[in-house]
Amino acid sequence: MANLKDKSLAFDRSEVLTQEEGAKELEEIFSDLLPWAVESKDDAALLRENTIQNRDEIKRFLDSIYLFHIGEISVSVDAQDVADLIYKRHQAAVVAAYQAGHTLTTIISGSGGGTIDIFLGVSGEGGVKEVFEKQLQGVYSGKGIESHGKRIIDRLQEKTHGGILTGIPIQKIDGEKQTFDLSSVIRSMNGQEFLLTIVSRPVAGQEAAQQLRELMELKGQCHALANRTIGVNENAGINRSYAVQETEGESRAKGFALLYSYTKTKSSNHTETDTEGRSESIGRSLSVEQQNPLVMELENIADNLITRLRNGLNIGLWESFITYATTSPTTSQILSGTLAGELIKADPEALPMRNIAGELSEEVPLFIPRKRDGKSLITGNKLLSFVSSDEAALLMAPPLSSVPGYDIRVKPALSLTDTTDRLGHSIGRISEHGKVVKCSAFRISKEDVRKHIFVSGLTGSGKTTTVKHILNCLDTHFLVIESAKREYRRLLAEEKYDENLRVYTVGDSNISPIRHNPFMVLHGVSLITHIDNLKSIFYASFSLYGPMPHILEKCIYNIYQARGWNLTTGKHQRVTIETFEDCKNHRFIYPTIRDLINEVNRYVKKELKYDRELKDNIRSAIVVRLESLSVGAKGFLFNTYDAIDIENFLNRSVVLELESLSDDDDKAFFVGLMLSLVSEYRQSEARQSVLETRDDLQHVLVIEEAHRLLKNVQTERTNEMLGNPKGKAVESFCNLIAEMRSYSQGVIVAEQIPTKIAPDVIKNTNTKIIHRLVSLDDQIAVGTGLGLDEHECRYLNQLSAGTALAHKEGMSKPVEISVFNNLTNYAIGDIRIERLGRELNPDLPSELALHESGLLESKHLQAIALRLVNSFFMSDTELNDLLPDAITTIRKAKQLTYVSDKTIEQALREWFCRILFSATLGFVDEKTIDQEVLEIVDGLWQDRESFDRGRFMYEFGKWLGDYSYDSIRDHIKKNILNDARFERGLKKKDMRKTIDKVLLVDDLEVKQEIMTAVRMRVM
Repeated sequence: MANLKDKSLAFDRSEVLTQEEGAKELEEIFSDLLPWAVESKDDAALLRENTIQNRDEIKRFLDSIYLFHIGEISVSVDAQDVADLIYKRHQAAVVAAYQAGHTLTTIISGSGGGTIDIFLGVSGEGGVKEVFEKQLQGVYSGKGIESHGKRIIDRLQEKTHGGILTGIPIQKIDGEKQTFDLSSVIRSMNGQEFLLTIVSRPVAGQEAAQQLRELMELKGQCHALANRTIGVNENAGINRSYAVQETEGESRAKGFALLYSYTKTKSSNHTETDTEGRSESIGRSLSVEQQNPLVMELENIADNLITRLRNGLNIGLWESFITYATTSPTTSQILSGTLAGELIKADPEALPMRNIAGELSEEVPLFIPRKRDGKSLITGNKLLSFVSSDEAALLMAPPLSSVPGYDIRVKPALSLTDTTDRLGHSIGRISEHGKVVKCSAFRISKEDVRKHIFVSGLTGSGKTTTVKHILNCLDTHFLVIESAKREYRRLLAEEKYDENLRVYTVGDSNISPIRHNPFMVLHGVSLITHIDNLKSIFYASFSLYGPMPHILEKCIYNIYQARGWNLTTGKHQRVTIETFEDCKNHRFIYPTIRDLINEVNRYVKKELKYDRELKDNIRSAIVVRLESLSVGAKGFLFNTYDAIDIENFLNRSVVLELESLSDDDDKAFFVGLMLSLVSEYRQSEARQSVLETRDDLQHVLVIEEAHRLLKNVQTERTNEMLGNPKGKAVESFCNLIAEMRSYSQGVIVAEQIPTKIAPDVIKNTNTKIIHRLVSLDDQIAVGTGLGLDEHECRYLNQLSAGTALAHKEGMSKPVEISVFNNLTNYAIGDIRIERLGRELNPDLPSELALHESGLLESKHLQAIALRLVNSFFMSDTELNDLLPDAITTIRKAKQLTYVSDKTIEQALREWFCRILFSATLGFVDEKTIDQEVLEIVDGLWQDRESFDRGRFMYEFGKWLGDYSYDSIRDHIKKNILNDARFERGLKKKDMRKTIDKVLLVDDLEVKQEIMTAVRMRVM
């Protein structure tokens, strides 16, 4: 029996550490999570310990970077958040680079000149440059990124202060996106020399996973240290027990050696137990939980690092640093301060940023942190920060707003596909916001040209180059009407045009002039049609008001009627015109500008029933405008019987330069004249063709600066009392251009300012190629035709020289093209053009002298020429003997000091032909003038020694057919009697004076013959 009474007191504490052990573990956690927090070294020591201290090694690092200069970033015109768009694009580039294992660099360099250079760099193994370049092209559209070959080490000269910044860019605060914008940094350093470099090296996935495990362990340690529990327990109790036990036993054994044995056992047992129990317990318990805020914060930091690290494992993890170099401590503080301003955000979970600054030297021109070489991401190098790809993209993205040397441009989404089949001619490459798409092509087919093309752009933007390249590709003859400049003559530098291109300087009579009578009517063209076109030309070129248009129209009708034209049938009453040769040979049946001036004077004075002052005002207003076309170089051009052989023009390539016509009205007049001439010829050709023809392009007409004729004027009358002849004329020319397509005549209209040209011209062109335009109204005027809205139209201001937006049939959006500029662009001087002009017209000097003399407009010379004709046919005197008397008579009557005898002789020859082939003499009433009779006349004047009068009369009579010598004389005699005024009762003396006025020679026999004929007529 035993009696036990025990009372005990116990004190337990779970997970309680001593103060010394806790402090030691806390210090280790600090060192692993925030190594810089327990760092006691100064900045200089940190830089020496953790950065490269060898110039050659720094140089190798910098030289290993392939640089791409970034001058602009293109963003879509409908982009709502430009910063987010740039960030996402750069994030794609960063992720792609991580997958390839490339080191990325963003470098910003300021030279102190006001502009900065921004570079995106890459380094790595293999074809890293080509790979990264393709990645950038895929991420950033446009031409703003170009490969750069200069060395960064050269930009570190004279940099004396620098530093390294560590920190993580904040992406969001309270759900709101944050930015890290280098624009403010750049603006703060405007005019300063500096170099800012941001480098991110890829971290292998195995390293990141190992670091993740370590951080999770640290988090567990922090959690264990963060919470402590202290407990106290006290218990008391009493127990009492009583027991009795008895045992009795017997045993017997027998055995035989080792092989056999026998045992007998007897046992007896008796037990008695008596238990009485009493229990009494007293207990007390006390539990206290103790938290460590510092360790809890470390746990949060570890948790944030784990979250960032896990994100980095998914999209890529980098070790990054920001290093900079400046020329002074002040600029160093400015640069680091603005960088800190971008890095530091009001985020309670963000770790503080550090700036470790120091002085640079020749040996250490830039602080570059050493690699970790397998050490921990956090503790390996205290000057490195590990960031995920999205954080690296935020840190290294280009500036989010424009700065000097770098621009963010809003650009529309354009098409990158041409709709033309492969049969077209490539005139350039398709580009994406300025960057050419390799192996692409924008093609222009002959069908596109046949449906007309509109080209526009500022001076120097490349529109002329575009047109020239189209012409060069087509291998089709063209006619260029160049109102300003002299660019198309440069095509002569191309071998294919050396002998096949003609250049005329319209209005410049000294180089290679051209002449054309506006009143010449082509064969197969109705006179009324031509007169209507003439009216449109005058109305579109000159300001006519009140009754002036109607007076001008009436006078045009009158001068054609005076020349023998039937206004009802539209044909000449005596002469049949079937070919251009007929037009040229019968050139005197067409009126001239001088005829129109004379008719206006006559009609207003004689037939208008206005008061005198009003008539004088109307007459002066019309005549002054017409007189400008009849004097000087313009008179040589327009006031002539000569005409352009339009068929010959359209069967070769021709350039007409109008630069010498300084007046826009004169340019408009000539452009309208050529436009109607081409149109009339094409219409006539189509009507007279007996063969089935295809709608293939036959010829191209190019009109440069078309607004001079096709002005943007209203087509409706603005006043019930006034018409609008100019507007109607412009409208008719627009319709004329539109109709040319059906005649296989292509038209290319080039215009510098679209708002100056009639809108119908733009509407009626199938293909539009628009170079740079700066004015918004110009952009909108053509932008709608390109398929752009008002905001997208503004992109036309951003186009560089040689690039354009092009839109063709079947496109919803235009394509941006870079036009080829591979033509030989040598300047062609006037000397070569003049030489080519002399080859075409060796008689130009004499023609100029004749025109300047004014003899072709002289009534006095006309009278003397008539006397010459009468004397030549009536007497036996040779032409050689008659000419001196004629020249002397002319000189006596007119002061011709500066006019040579040769010029006077040339004028007499011109009038001789006019009179001989006029309807007055009656020789051409039933006989068409042909080349044969023209050669007879040329022989008389050019070879007067051998081609005497007798031979001429024989050949001329033979050409006439039944005409004998006497019959020819009778025609002349009849003409003399019709022209001279012989009245009844005329005295013999006065009769002789009248006969003397119609003859040059004093031939008594001839005079007597005429006198006899007069007596028979008047008696």
